[in-house]
Amino acid sequence: VSKRYTITAVAAAKGTVARRCCVCGKEEGASLKLKICSACKHPDETYCSTECQAAAWKGGHKSACARKKKEMSVELGAGLFG
Repeated sequence: VSKRYTITAVAAAKGTVARRCCVCGKEEGASLKLKICSACKHPDETYCSTECQAAAWKGGHKSACARKKKEMSVELGAGLFG
């Protein structure tokens, strides 16, 4: 997990930083609810639209998402059997 993701995720969880679309930078607000990647559930993979989600996927999130899902399954497996 990168330092950028950790710091941003903690700040967002505490409500101290406004969430933004990771592609275009639009800020979440009353009229815009951001969604996170449904596969890896990473808090920094936020999207304002299906267009931005598709752009992120083509821009490299596809491979990063697969790695994150694999890391999560290894961590969960270690917790259950380790």
